Amino acid sequence: MENTQIARRLEEVASILEEQRANPFRVRAHVKAAETVRRLPIPLTELWREGGDAA
Repeated sequence: MENTQIARRLEEVASILEEQRANPFRVRAHVKAAETVRRLPIPLTELWREGGDAA
């Protein structure tokens, strides 16, 4: 899965949480995570493979 796909999924979760009137901090956390994943210079899956759970 590419970073853009992961970021889109995180944004979808943020939208769903927002519709459910979830805690705004949870919504913002997903939005920020999507922004971070989108800016990563290497694929997140590669980063995870290299570092395992510590990544």
